[in-house]
Amino acid sequence: GDASNPGITWMSRMSGFKIQDPGQNLGPLPSAAWSKLGNIQDFEISRETPMGCAADGSTAVLVDEDPGSNDVHEVLDQVRSLKHVDDSSVKTGITLKNLCITGFFHESTGLDVHFSHFKKLDLSGNAIGGTLELGDVEDWASLEELALANNRLEGELPSILDNLPMLRRLDVSGNAFTGAILNEWSAGCVLRELDLTDNNMNGTWPENLAQCGSLQTLKLSNNALSGAISAGFFDNLGLRAVHIDNQIGKGGGLAGPLPAGLFEMQRPFGTLEELKLSDNLFTGSLPAVQTAMAGVCVSRYCPGQVPAGPIGD
Repeated sequence: GDASNPGITWMSRMSGFKIQDPGQNLGPLPSAAWSKLGNIQDFEISRETPMGCAADGSTAVLVDEDPGSNDVHEVLDQVRSLKHVDDSSVKTGITLKNLCITGFFHESTGLDVHFSHFKKLDLSGNAIGGTLELGDVEDWASLEELALANNRLEGELPSILDNLPMLRRLDVSGNAFTGAILNEWSAGCVLRELDLTDNNMNGTWPENLAQCGSLQTLKLSNNALSGAISAGFFDNLGLRAVHIDNQIGKGGGLAGPLPAGLFEMQRPFGTLEELKLSDNLFTGSLPAVQTAMAGVCVSRYCPGQVPAGPIGD
């Protein structure tokens, strides 16, 4: 229907808006529609499965025909213009996934608007490139979930990410980020899921993650981490999934003995269910598999000796 028709009042009562698997480029959504969406709390346009993104942007959804425009900025600016953004009591979840949206977060192309009302931003499976410039902590004060997986982002992760007070999930897997893993997490950190898989990050183990007592999922596979994990790192955590395999292939390799606490985690959210350690330089031995670890196997050594040198597949 005609969203600009003032007689259409049903749109103002919607709390959710979703378009699944759009078949073609929708183009910029009509500005008249946004003024009707006064109570939206979850907004989603997505494809269920990823698709190959053409370099010229011809496969993108929600963009205009100008190849020189910064599409991710323009799309987010549309979403930000929802009528309720000035109402601090309403927080919005945004999912624009597998749409081949192009553009940059880089300051020179202008992501210069604030998103303090966003509780979720999922831009996974697009073609966003450049460095990740997010502004200040205050711009994202309500953000609980940030997913930018499988884009073309590079450079170091912005330092504000480990200072966001509400952040519970961070997934930037499948990009080309470099530099050290965020390590300024503070006491009271509410992070539950961290996925940095398939990047080019290096440096030593992020010891400050032990401050995040709610952490359940830690995925750092296929980077270039090196050095040892401190003996007490896992003592106060209750992780369900730990993926830290495939560090040697990119020039790293975690080393030293595995902390005993890794095999004793039973609090506060359950017991360890997934453990991936191969292609590192761990030494020492694995303990006998306890009841809490039933079904968990570390490569072919489950239980048994872990030889010096790379752990096999």
